[in-house]
Amino acid sequence: MSGPDALDALGEDAQQWASDCALVEPISFSLAERLRVRYRDLCTPHPSLAFSRLAALTGTWTGPGGLNFEAPMRRRLLSLFACRDDTDRSKTIAIIDAAFAEVAPISGESAKVVHSYARNLVHVFADDLDAAVEEIVRIEASGLLYQSPIRDFLERLRSPQDADKSQQSLIRLPYEPRSAAVRRRLSSMAAERGQPLSLQPQSARGDSYLRSGSEISPARWSLGLPASRTRLASGDGSALPIRGHSSWGTFFFGGRHVLLAGVTDQLMVFDTLLGRVTPVELPTPSSEIGAIASAWNAPIAVISADGKCHVLRLDVESASLPATLKPAPLNTEASHRLESQSGFGRAILAVDPSGRVAFVGESGRTELLRCPIDGGERPSIWRFPAPIMALTTADNSVLVGLGNGNVHRVSVEDVENSFNDEPSFVIAGSPAAITVTRVLGIGPDGAAAPKELLIAATEEGMLGCYDRERQLSGIRYRDPVRRVVAFPDRKAVAIAGAASSAPPQITGLSVAVLGHEGSFDIVGMPIFAAAQSEGMEAAFTTMSLLNRPVLAADPLRRALAVAGQSSRVAILVDRAESGPRIEIRPLDYTLPLPAAATEFEAAALVSDIDTDGAAPGQVNLAENDTTKRDASETHSLEESSASRRSGEAEVAS
Repeated sequence: MSGPDALDALGEDAQQWASDCALVEPISFSLAERLRVRYRDLCTPHPSLAFSRLAALTGTWTGPGGLNFEAPMRRRLLSLFACRDDTDRSKTIAIIDAAFAEVAPISGESAKVVHSYARNLVHVFADDLDAAVEEIVRIEASGLLYQSPIRDFLERLRSPQDADKSQQSLIRLPYEPRSAAVRRRLSSMAAERGQPLSLQPQSARGDSYLRSGSEISPARWSLGLPASRTRLASGDGSALPIRGHSSWGTFFFGGRHVLLAGVTDQLMVFDTLLGRVTPVELPTPSSEIGAIASAWNAPIAVISADGKCHVLRLDVESASLPATLKPAPLNTEASHRLESQSGFGRAILAVDPSGRVAFVGESGRTELLRCPIDGGERPSIWRFPAPIMALTTADNSVLVGLGNGNVHRVSVEDVENSFNDEPSFVIAGSPAAITVTRVLGIGPDGAAAPKELLIAATEEGMLGCYDRERQLSGIRYRDPVRRVVAFPDRKAVAIAGAASSAPPQITGLSVAVLGHEGSFDIVGMPIFAAAQSEGMEAAFTTMSLLNRPVLAADPLRRALAVAGQSSRVAILVDRAESGPRIEIRPLDYTLPLPAAATEFEAAALVSDIDTDGAAPGQVNLAENDTTKRDASETHSLEESSASRRSGEAEVAS
């Protein structure tokens, strides 16, 4: 019986068990038995004969380490495993991980490398596919293991879009890699093997990857060299004790100062120009602060702690801050209402761009408190038909994300909340963080027309881009999200067609994502509906663009805050040899062009959306100006175009 026929004769449960066993080569009898008990039909009536059914597959042989599959059979089994749903695959991988943990070597470099390699081969089919591929590449480069089989495995990997079932020499991945770097690497390896993905290998460069007949060149984002760096030390010079991973913050208007909570026991303001830390006097410990929010056009921040709100104002024209900062109560009546209603859920804050009005609520409640910051007007309560989960501001309005997925827009001046029952956006899930941005698109008449997009991270772990009619793109995001920031003038990709004489398209949206546990990444998102995309655009899917994302709960570094207007991020670095320090790093951006673009002038490139008011067909490919700024920046570095101001209130909640 031939290989495919022998596999088909096993039956569904035995096929799934065989695909489980193919993850580890060779598979020991004891581990195969652990995996077998997942399948009821294989447990009766003769479980002892089950292993022999695997051994009967074409080309299978048994050695001292266990069962080995013939290479073509193993590739087919791995592709079958990749086609199974996430939950099913996770159960199998959890069993194998437990077995690996039992035999983890405690000494010997070679033994540790072999163990890591075997485990990462399994995780190529897990949720951490990208990290597993990068670790396998690192092991190959180290030269500690025989490189040929490692390279052979990597060259055969294909995303679901490119995995041709008729080509049994390939190995299907469970999903397309999330990282642009991994997509580029695998595409390059596939081309070197002589089996390029729908294009001739010579037409792709190291900056691009090939997909569905198109060459895609993703933007390259990276954390630049620190523009400012300050060691956190106590009065005697010793390092300050750093709290857990629940540390975060927000940039003030101007970008010079950062309000930080949870880094130490006391709330602090960091001056990025002078490198100084100023304590903020509050009776509540820094780690217990519920939310902070700042205005993008005024040096004002609102702090929520123990059901009370405080307003912190900075004099950005002053050369330095006072020795201690003392915030004022937001509003006596407002604070009383908040204290009486607190304890229901997490605090939610937003400040209108001009810094005149604060909006205060708690997740799960249907009431939102509108509080004039300067007094003279009583606070009022807005009521909504579903629990409030997220807030953001845009121009003279506030957008309220509800637990039912509806996002309503209300004017900041609307004291009585006469909001429209018809939502401005509808998202798939309950929002955890939202932001809006404006872009210029092409209207029905072919003329340039403004278009508003909503970026939403949900409690269910999805990051999506929406217009008023539909979801345009999305990706699963495992880390709980604290804040999202859109960079509408930083396009995500350049796409060139394989057999098209048209110029490349510059498209997509770059979105910064800040997580609750200190993670940070920049994601490239399509801004066209998949059902409506045609040609080259259909090949572009959401991906990570940052070359080295900050991982959640990283013991060495944590992202604290991101400034959308000046493209900077505050990082807490904690190393034993130097102690904790705060770094302000610019977000460096470049957009390499596909190889096919070399015959076109940059001015002729097709840009489907332009946020700087340029006519369609023009695009600015210059480096981000913020990469050239140094620590002498003043508040002017936060000045931005009107296109950036939509939804750019610095919110952290």
